[in-house]
Amino acid sequence: MNKDKLIVLGIIFGIIWFSVFSWFPNPEAKELVRTAIAVVLCICLYLGYTWSRWLLGVLSLIAVLFGMVVVATKSSSLGINGIAVLAIMFCFYGYAAFYLLNPKLLKSHFK
Repeated sequence: MNKDKLIVLGIIFGIIWFSVFSWFPNPEAKELVRTAIAVVLCICLYLGYTWSRWLLGVLSLIAVLFGMVVVATKSSSLGINGIAVLAIMFCFYGYAAFYLLNPKLLKSHFK
């Protein structure tokens, strides 16, 4: 298993982890649908479909921008735990967007 495959597997694990994490404290139908869509996109990403790379990269970039807006506007009401979770998500989705949207990286996985 090469380095590019490990990076893609890490991104897949993170996307599915945060999708499942959104279920708590009580799962709703929209979270289950969102998780199912994320799983399908992650399977396509693992199989090396280039369109899934760009789609998940753009969605990750949107998540970073949305996270910045939420932290900037609601930081006083979130508390330290909420800000810590958003910071972890912000860092992960920034990492995913950087690797997925940079065409010079992950060349051996996406041909």
